Parts: sequence; C-alpha cells; structure tokens
Amino acid sequence: MRALTAALRSYDAAHGGGSCRDAILAHTHWAESMLHSSATDDVRTSLLSAIAEAKTLAGWTAHDLGLQGDARRWLGQAVRDTQDAGDPAHTAIVLYHLGRIPLDNDDPAEALKLFQLGQIAAQDSHSSVAVSLLLTHEALAYAHLGNSRQSMTALRRAEDEYAHATDDQQEFLRFFDPAALQTSAARIHSRLGLTDAAHRATAMERLQRALDDAPADRIRQRAFNLAWLATCALAEGDLVAGVELGIHALDAVRVIQSTRLLDHLKPLEDEAGRHGGNSDVQQLHHEVRLLRTAA
Repeated sequence: MRALTAALRSYDAAHGGGSCRDAILAHTHWAESMLHSSATDDVRTSLLSAIAEAKTLAGWTAHDLGLQGDARRWLGQAVRDTQDAGDPAHTAIVLYHLGRIPLDNDDPAEALKLFQLGQIAAQDSHSSVAVSLLLTHEALAYAHLGNSRQSMTALRRAEDEYAHATDDQQEFLRFFDPAALQTSAARIHSRLGLTDAAHRATAMERLQRALDDAPADRIRQRAFNLAWLATCALAEGDLVAGVELGIHALDAVRVIQSTRLLDHLKPLEDEAGRHGGNSDVQQLHHEVRLLRTAA
C-alpha cells in the first residue's frame, strides 16, 4: 500500500494532480476498505498510518485541482486516522497540507492557525523535520500577511531546527528534504520581495539554488520556482532575463495538470503587466493571461 502511494505521489509531483486523480482515488478507497479486515493492534496502527498517507495524497491532488471541499474532506479524515494511530509527527504533516488550502486561496490568517496547530503536534513528536516544515510555512503565512519580522524569525528557527534532522525519516516526511526547504525559503523571500526590494536579491539567489538542487522528477516544483524567478527578475528591472525565465516557466506549466500552478502565475501576470512599454514583456503578459483564462 505504501509503495503504491509513494509511486502515485511521485507521479503527482511530476505531472500534477489531474494526471493521476482517478488512480489515487481508486487506491485510497481500496486502502480504506482494508480497515474492515481483522488485524492485531500493532498491524491496525500501521494500517491507519498507511491509509492516512493515501488520504493525504487524495486531499493534496484535490487541492492541486482547486477542489477545496474534497481536499478538506480527505485531509480531515487523514488527521483523524493519524490521531487514532497515535502518531503526532504524521498528524503535523497532514495539518501542514490542510493549512496549504487557505494559504493558496488568499486566506493566510486561517492558514497560520492550522500551521500553528500542526506545530503543537510536531513538537510533541520531537521530529526536527516536522517542526521545521511547520515553522517554514508559518513564515510563509506571515510573508503573505506582510509581516516581514515574524516571517524571518520563523524561517531562521525552521532552518536551525532542520540542521538537527537525521536521515532516518518516515515516508510521509521524506518530501521535505534540503531542496524543499530551499524552495520554501525562496518563496518566502519572493513573497516579501513583491513589496520590499531588499528581499528580492535573496529570493533570486535561493530560487536559483533550489532550481539547481531539486530532484529532476519534481517538475511541478521547478515550474513554481521558474515563475517566481521570472517575477523577481521583472520586479528588479531585468526585463530580458524576466522574459526568458517567464517563457521557460510557461513551457513547464503547460505540461502539468495543476489548477493551483496556474493560480500561482498571478504574480508573474501582474508584474509583467506593469511593463507596458516593452513589447517582449507585453507578449509574456498576454501568454500568461491566455494560459490562465483558458484553464
């Protein structure tokens, strides 16, 4: 069960939630049916955790396709399963996924509450990776709220916590590796850089590092990072680089079935729209807008 969940998770990261949604739902329903089997307490605990992984993936792909109700339903069930399994680290990870729904839908205050709730579970688990993940996304929520000081404080704590992580992580924690931390930090600085030029140089440096370090199969993550790097370059006034990066970002987006990814092109669209005097930037603006409205 876990092996198939992991394979579907990898496929989702490469191709988007729309590419494998039906397979993930079929797998999740099958996994859930296993609860009707007789099992020892230890096996049942392990089974609940494995089912929660499948439900988390079902919820995450729903979120990737803009299906907020389905996403909340699956992730809410996964929270209960991890609590029944007595695994606070796993509960923390599911609450992170749950918090991403309001964060990616312009409600950072609600997202912050869920990340802070997840942080309680992460602290109870004594997992440095779980604590770091939740702190990183608290930092991102603060960045969306425009609170630079709180954002940087949370990010520093996240990076300090991650430095104490060990290599023997459970499957549901392995996605948050050094490349994922780098990407999260880059997006925090990128978000702050939309209104504070002091953050843009750091954002661009960390975005480039994330692009260099991320595994090749994380195609969706690469598309996100290219879009943010293009946005930052345009905001810095480097229109040539911004257009080139923007074209690469759109090429990456077109092969991924992800409504969420299209939504995240909005900052690039807005920034390109501010440079009406440059024909290349205006062409990029037109292509971004066309791609987003055609979805």
